[in-house]
Amino acid sequence: MKSFEWNKATQSFDEVDNPTYFPDIGSVDESIAKANYHQEISSYDGDSTGATVQVYATDDETKPRFFIDIMGMNCGIASLVARDFPSLVETLRQVHPLLTLIGLDQFNSARISDQIRRESKKN
Repeated sequence: MKSFEWNKATQSFDEVDNPTYFPDIGSVDESIAKANYHQEISSYDGDSTGATVQVYATDDETKPRFFIDIMGMNCGIASLVARDFPSLVETLRQVHPLLTLIGLDQFNSARISDQIRRESKKN
């Protein structure tokens, strides 16, 4: 399983080893925890069923400082890494169109969930 890292010199993403991949662990959450990453930022609100972006960090100096997990509604879209904060900012800038699309998905998902709740209260 691979991740991608923004290469400033070539202005493109390079494929790199995923620092959270353990072939013997099936759960993404367990793999992230085993790799000593902890959640820093999440677009998941606990109620939405749409796409999410989560940023994890680690203090393990042998690994990239940040791991960014971009999920669709039912599947992984991309995993990205950034070695430091400036790299994290640049990586997020490069995927901004995707993040905008995810924001729209979350808004729509929340709107539909609210509509379903209102309809179920009527019945």
